[in-house]
Amino acid sequence: MNVSSDELCGNNSSLDVGTLGSYIGYFTTDYLEIAIYIVCLVVGGPLNLYAFANAINSLVNHKTARFNRLLILRINLNIADLLTMFVYTLTQIVWMSTFQWYGGDILCRLCKFFYTFSFYLNSFIVVSIALDRLYTTYHLSEFKAASALSNVRIMIIVAWTAAIILSLPQVFIFRLFVVEDPHFEQCAPIWTIYHYYVQQKTLYNISISDEIIAYGDSVAVWEWLYNWLHLLTIFWIPALIIVLSYIGILSRLQKNISGHAMKQGSIRALRQNQHASDTNIRRGPPLCSNPDDHGLPITAYANGGTALTRPVVYRPSNTGDGANGNRGSIHSTNEAEQKLTRSVSCDQLPPILPVDRMSMVHRLAERLSGVPWQQANYRYYGQLAASTMSRAKRKTMQKAAMILIAYFTFWTPYNLLTLVNMVSPQSEKELTTVTLAFLNSLIVVNAIVNPLIYGVFERRNN
Repeated sequence: MNVSSDELCGNNSSLDVGTLGSYIGYFTTDYLEIAIYIVCLVVGGPLNLYAFANAINSLVNHKTARFNRLLILRINLNIADLLTMFVYTLTQIVWMSTFQWYGGDILCRLCKFFYTFSFYLNSFIVVSIALDRLYTTYHLSEFKAASALSNVRIMIIVAWTAAIILSLPQVFIFRLFVVEDPHFEQCAPIWTIYHYYVQQKTLYNISISDEIIAYGDSVAVWEWLYNWLHLLTIFWIPALIIVLSYIGILSRLQKNISGHAMKQGSIRALRQNQHASDTNIRRGPPLCSNPDDHGLPITAYANGGTALTRPVVYRPSNTGDGANGNRGSIHSTNEAEQKLTRSVSCDQLPPILPVDRMSMVHRLAERLSGVPWQQANYRYYGQLAASTMSRAKRKTMQKAAMILIAYFTFWTPYNLLTLVNMVSPQSEKELTTVTLAFLNSLIVVNAIVNPLIYGVFERRNN
């Protein structure tokens, strides 16, 4: 059933003086709301233009910038903020200053579409940034830039598509409503027009047709469904995703730090073992004492430096005479030490070739750290990795706190007001609207904070 505003009120409908007086009662909060919009436009307009121009300049003049995921997300967030500033904020200032809508029906529908679209896109891009950081945190050891960039592009497409689809109902819900006596034009949703019609009919004790009553029932159902869908998709579900994403990021960083503490001890022991064996090999053969120093039979053995290397000892040959005899031979034994039967000079030992034990060391280190040996400097790994992870966690906590505080501070009043209006009795809705309507303007302040959080602050961290 389709009932137009003309059928509800007619072009010659009169506006009750009491209703007009209630409109005048809004002026105090309206002035405050207009002032907030003006300040936001003066400050946020140039700031967002600068941030957008700077991001585009980086994208055009730097070849690697097109692969910067955060830069691509920032540009899309800038677009949403620019729409908020120069479409929503600017038209709100003009609209609230005149208190009537003089743009006609088509402009009424288009403006309402872009109002909602900018808010949806803003919220969805912030969610995309959180999800991108979550993905990066969980794939540090196997991170692939191409895959991450592809994920970001998919999220951006989904964000734009969802914002367009969820904003389309505005085109059908809002329309130009005209009252002739006195002349008054307003861009209003269909349920507001219906409620006004019922109020006027009740005020003048005019009966309402069954068709209008049935239309009102269907309008009430669609109003309830749309408001809940709008409320959940524009704020509460994105807010939940953002909170869970940053909790997951911090949890993963903490897990990496804790896991690294155990790996660090193992790698430190591994390095000590490697250092000891390297020292033995650098000293090289002969690995013995000068018998003249002690006058005792010497214990001569050589160790390759790993648990897998068997001790090597010198055992003199049974053949040959004293001066010109054979120098002896190298034998391996399972015993830790082997005493020689006679004193021997160190220079009598033949060269001992170092055992190739580094492949085992490399494999063990790779397994402990998860990083290929060629890509890691284990001399500094234990010293720097823990502090780097702790510093990353601290910066992430600071950034997460800023994002969550800004998001909830500027978005909660608007959405909480909507929630209160939805669950409040009809008699209390007017009081809620009068006292808290100006808080809707706080959502525009978020468009000022976004370039600071994701632009200036981000570049300083980088």
